[in-house]
Amino acid sequence: MENTTMNAQCRKGKGLKFDQEWKDAVDRLPKHYRDEICAAIEAYQRDLTVVEVTPGVPRAIFMLIMPTIRRRYRARELRRLARARKAAAKAAPSPRPKSAKSASVAPEAAQSASQPVHSACNQLPTPAPNPRQNPAEAPRQAAPTPQT
Repeated sequence: MENTTMNAQCRKGKGLKFDQEWKDAVDRLPKHYRDEICAAIEAYQRDLTVVEVTPGVPRAIFMLIMPTIRRRYRARELRRLARARKAAAKAAPSPRPKSAKSASVAPEAAQSASQPVHSACNQLPTPAPNPRQNPAEAPRQAAPTPQT
């Protein structure tokens, strides 16, 4: 519930928002507090500058509004960065032609074929013991008899 049309005393910057709930809370304050909190909200929305607000109810209202402003500021910043990345991706040169790609794959394949293969890579994994089998119930193997 955001109110984009409001009185000129609180909204001076372009793109700043002043929610209806904020307006209702600020309108209940005396005039000198109202101007102070509107200025603080404006400054915090613009660049997260914290302005000292009179202790008491005005500061409490501002402290309750701050997280919403911070979240919106961060969301705007992330959208701005995403647009910049997208523009940079469009401006980047197009990928190499397919013929150059296939030519670069062939030397890599020849190089990997000439390198020795380690025997550790070819070993099969050892089977895990059966978890259902109780070691006490396992068939006993005959112990080797010592030969003399």
